[in-house]
Formats: sequence, structure tokens, C-alpha cells
Amino acid sequence: MDIRKSEPTLLGPADSSYNDWKGTAVAENSLIEASGDLYELAGLRDERDRWSILGIEVDAYSHGADTSWTVRVYAADRHELGVNSFEDWERVAAKHGGIPVADILLHDATLDDVIKCMKSFGVQLRNGHISHDFLHAGYGDHPAQD
Repeated sequence: MDIRKSEPTLLGPADSSYNDWKGTAVAENSLIEASGDLYELAGLRDERDRWSILGIEVDAYSHGADTSWTVRVYAADRHELGVNSFEDWERVAAKHGGIPVADILLHDATLDDVIKCMKSFGVQLRNGHISHDFLHAGYGDHPAQD
């Protein structure tokens, strides 16, 4: 992978102009052969011994039209950083004030491509202006189910 170096800057959380909806996401890797491969999707399949994908970012723009996707992964070069074990990540973060990652834009990839690499994928968005806990107090179906 050819990486164009840049001055390190802190990667912040996902945001939008108004943050009407904010939330969390969770995913679990799929370990079966029939699944997609995130390293292959990112062009890193043949360099797994060098790179660790440490983050995924998916942005979408629609406004009622066909969705325009931007998918990127954040990958760290273990060789360059001297990472040989899980404990080395702590040393790297302390030395650099965070873990240096390369932002790899996955041209033509969509959220569906990312999900095909996972066993499960969940997103929970909540009104961005309400910070109180929710108390699950009922159920409904739409459309109505028998």
C-alpha cells in the first residue's frame, strides 16, 4: 500500500452539521470463508502481516436521492511502529499521543460491502439533543403484525 504521509492530527468522533442524531455502533468479525474480507476490501489482503485495521468510518449523503457513500478504514503500519504484540500498542500511543493511522479511502465501497465482512453489525442513534437514559417501556410493530 502506497501511503502519502501527512502531519498527524487527532481523529475526532463522527459528527454532522447539526448532530440531530448521535449514537454508537458495534460489529463482530465474521470468521467464515463465505464472508467478505475487510483487508481485501481495503487493498491490504497481501499485507496483513504489516497492517492492522483499527477503525472504520462510513459516511452517507442522500437527501432523498440515491445514496452517495464514503467508506474509509484507519490502518496502522505495525512494522513502522514496531508493534509485535498487543501490549506494544500502549507504548506506541504513549510515545505519539495516540496511534498513528493511515486514512485509506475505499473508492466505490458501500456500507453493504463492510457489513458483508461482519458476522453482525448494529447501530443505535438517538436524538442528539437528549442526553437522558431511555427506559424501554413498550413494543410496537409497523406495519401491524398478526
